[in-house]
Amino acid sequence: SIGARSVALAGRMPVVIKQNGYFSLLSPPIVVGDKGAVYTITLSIKQITEALGISISKITIGILGHGFIGSRLVNSLRYFSTNRIFVVDPRIKQERNDYDKVILSRDPAKLASCDLVVILTASGEQAEGAIEYLKPGVIIVDDTHQQLPHRLSILIEKNGGRVVKAVLGLDGVAFWPRLPKWGANWLPGCCIEGLLY
Repeated sequence: SIGARSVALAGRMPVVIKQNGYFSLLSPPIVVGDKGAVYTITLSIKQITEALGISISKITIGILGHGFIGSRLVNSLRYFSTNRIFVVDPRIKQERNDYDKVILSRDPAKLASCDLVVILTASGEQAEGAIEYLKPGVIIVDDTHQQLPHRLSILIEKNGGRVVKAVLGLDGVAFWPRLPKWGANWLPGCCIEGLLY
C-alpha cells in the first residue's frame, strides 16, 4: 500500500517463519534477506583483511552461530579461505567435518586458533562464553542485533583484538529509525537485498 517494490525480512524473522512452517509461502515482494547479509559480512571480511594487509585465503576463520545466516555464510567463505573454518554453535550435537575443511562443533575452544571470528549469535550478549577462548589479536566481525556489548569489546581489545561491525554504508541513503549506535547511512545486509529487488 505504500508503493514498496520489496520487503526484506530482518533479524530473527526468517527463522521464526521457517520454524513455524511458513517459509515455502514466502514470495516476492518479500525477500528473506540472507543473500544481502552474507554479502555484507563477506565484503566486511574482505575489506578489513585488505586494510590490514592480510590475505583472506590464508587466515583461519571462525563463525559463532550456525543458524539461518551462519549456515549460508559457511558456503560463501569456504570458497575464499584455503584454511579451516571452525563453526561453533551449542545446537551442534556432534562434532563433524563438512566440505573437508569446515569443522562444526559446540565447543567454543575451537575458536582459539581463529584469526578472525564472525559473531552471528541472536544477540551480542550470547557471545560472552566464547570470549575467553579467542586468541590475542583476533579480528571480530560483529553481525549481531543487539550488538556485542561494549564491555565484551573492551575485553577483546585489551587482548590486542579488534571489533568491527558488518555493515554497508551508502551515501544518500538513511536507515530510519537507525539502529542504536549505528551511523546514519549504515545499512544491515538484509536491507541491501530489499533495495536490490
